[in-house]
Formats: sequence, C-alpha cells, structure tokens
Amino acid sequence: MTPSKPTVETTDVALAVKHAEATGLGLVLTRRLCQMLGGDLRLVQSTAGVGSVFEATINVTTPAVATYVPNDRPLPRQPSHPTISKANLAGMRVLVVEDQVDNQTLLRIMLHEEGAVATIVGDGEEGVQKALSEPYDVVLMDIQMPRMDGLTATRALIAKGYAVPIVALTAHAMKAERERAFAAGFSGFLSKPIVREALVRTLRDLTSRATTVLFVDDDEDLRDMTTELLLAEGVHVISVGSAEEALANVDAIKGDLVVLTDLTLPGMSGEELTKALLARTDHARIRVVLASGWHDLAARAKSLGAHGYLRKPFDLAAMLSIIGDAKRIPRDAPSSR
Repeated sequence: MTPSKPTVETTDVALAVKHAEATGLGLVLTRRLCQMLGGDLRLVQSTAGVGSVFEATINVTTPAVATYVPNDRPLPRQPSHPTISKANLAGMRVLVVEDQVDNQTLLRIMLHEEGAVATIVGDGEEGVQKALSEPYDVVLMDIQMPRMDGLTATRALIAKGYAVPIVALTAHAMKAERERAFAAGFSGFLSKPIVREALVRTLRDLTSRATTVLFVDDDEDLRDMTTELLLAEGVHVISVGSAEEALANVDAIKGDLVVLTDLTLPGMSGEELTKALLARTDHARIRVVLASGWHDLAARAKSLGAHGYLRKPFDLAAMLSIIGDAKRIPRDAPSSR
C-alpha cells in the first residue's frame, strides 16, 4: 500500500450540559487539543436541559510502513501488555459518591483494576443512605454535587457516628479547600484529575493505618510546610493553629492519635493542652509529643508526662522517628512518667 494523504478522522462526542456545575473549561481544552492536532471542535446541536453534541476532528497521517487490512480480515494479533496487578486494593469495598459520569467510569475502572469492589452513587443524599446501610472500607466523596454536597454529606455521616475513612474528591486543590475538607471531618484529600498512584496510596494508607498525627502550631507557614512533608511520607496528618482547635478535632479522629504540639499557643497553652489530653478518659489512645524551641524542652516533657519531645527547627528524620516511637508505646502504658 502506498502512503496515503493526510486524512481527517471525525468523532462525534455527546456531552451532557450541566447548568450549575460545569465551567466549560473542558470544551476549551478539547478544542485547543484538536487544533494542535490539525483539527477543530465544533458544536453540532444543542438542546436546553438535555445536552449538546460536538464534532471533534484531528489530522491523522498514515505512516509509510502502514499495511492495508480489508474489513473482512481479522487484525494481526498484537503483543499483550503485562496484566495489571490486583494486589494493591484486593477485596477493598469502596463507596464512590460522585455525580459526574466520566469520573464515575474512571474511578470504577481504576478501582477494579486494583482489585477493589466499587459501589457508585450520584449524590450526597444517596451516599449517606448507602454508607449507613452497607459495610465499606472507605468512602470517596465528591465535594460539589446536586441535592446534597460532599461537605454536608460528610458532616451528616460523622454526626451519626460514622467511623469509616472518607476521602474528599475535588477539582479545587487550593489550600483553603483542603482545610475546609479536613475541618468538615474528611480523612483524606484527592484533587482531580485523579492520579491512580495517589488514589492507591491514599486508600491503602487510610485502611491500613491506625494512627493519625495532629500537628498543633500557630505558625501557619510552619504548619503548611510540616503538613506537606508528612503527607509526602505517607503520614496521615491534620494541622491546626490552636489548642482549642486541637481539642475540637480529637473526638472526630478515630483510632490512635499522636499529637505534636508547640508550647506557645494563642489562648490555651501547649502545656494546658497536654494536661487536658492526658486527663481524658480515652488517653490510652493518645500520645503527646512536645514540639517547640524551648531550651528546657526535655524537662518540660518529663514533668508534663508527655511521651516525647521534638526541638525546632524540625529535622524530618527525627520527626518521623519520634512519631514512630510514640506510635509504638503500648496502649496500656501509663500516661505520665
């Protein structure tokens, strides 16, 4: 077969138009991509409240080495790709609460290929009902949905004592959105488009981990930097700026807890926070580590009955070591020394 002229391949794409949710950014990006490939994107028809049909064209050049295969002949067999391992999330039961069909499909495929069993629902109200009626290991919850958004749904579940980890899914990866999600009670945070590696790492971490780190410091820059470093190391961390915020989070955090607290805080001090934590009836699940720049930090930690101390400026290796040591303390160990 002689090389053919460049051809234009046309594909019709049906896109549902959502009045309140969509921004149109996907169409702009699709058109730019088509134009970069020598084609374009045009509107074919549109019906209000139903959807629109677009025609995407790209310029496809047939390689000189191409071989013509008649329609009535089977295509030559291609080497198969290695089978994707299904050991990462094998047997995990995941509830996906997401209203966008394309995201539902993508998550279903990713989770299936990793060995998980996915149940898909389309809004927060249905997600709450499903979560409370059937057992799941983890919930993936979109933030922006019709009828009931993800923040409202998560608050409703927590108010009913729901203890399964809930991961926020959002296209808005800004710091404020992350803080809003954790304040609502989410256990994890994934930004869209979802990256498979991040999805697997987050789900494995949340379902296998029994310990959360609560970092308490009024220095916002230090909180952000420390949080990012610990998240990159696979540590589930929640950071707050005051002792009052820390105490408000303790009840919502299920399982074992390591609290890294500065001593100088606005309002209640770190020393007062330590005493309050160790005086709780559930203090056996809480390990307190003083994280400060005081010169007599070791003596203060001993006098307060804290489980360790970490001096500023922090060294990441030392921080991970002290967190690990605090997590390994027997649950029935005395709360003071």
